[in-house]
Amino acid sequence: MKKINSLIILLCFVGFTSCQKSPEDIVTKFYRSVEAGEISKAKECLSKQIVAQFGNKLTIGLTKESEKIAKCGGIKDIKVELEGKGEIRSGSVTIIYSGDCPENKNDKISLIQEDGEWKISMSK
Repeated sequence: MKKINSLIILLCFVGFTSCQKSPEDIVTKFYRSVEAGEISKAKECLSKQIVAQFGNKLTIGLTKESEKIAKCGGIKDIKVELEGKGEIRSGSVTIIYSGDCPENKNDKISLIQEDGEWKISMSK
C-alpha cells in the first residue's frame, strides 16, 4: 500500500511539472496563435496588465498582425533568446517568415509569472 501511495504521488508530481510550459514555449504559442488567427488563444499568453491597458485595441492590433503574417506567407521559424531568473525573463524574439517579406521581425520581449504561469508582459 505504501508503494502505491508513493507511486501516485510521483505520478502527480511528474504530471504537474511536465504540464508547465517554459517562457520560450509561451512566446512560441503566442506567435503561432496570432499566425493562425486565434486571437483569444494569443491573448491568453499575455499578462493581465497588457490585456487591461489595451482592451479592444489589443484585438484589433493582433488581428492586423495576423493579416501581416499571412501576407508574408506565414511563419517559418521563431527564435527566442531569454535571460533572467526567478519570475522574470527578458530578451528577444526573431520571427522568420516563410514568404517574400523584406525582412524578419525582431522584437524585445519580457515575461513574468502570474498565478504560476508564464505571461508576456510589458517590455521596459
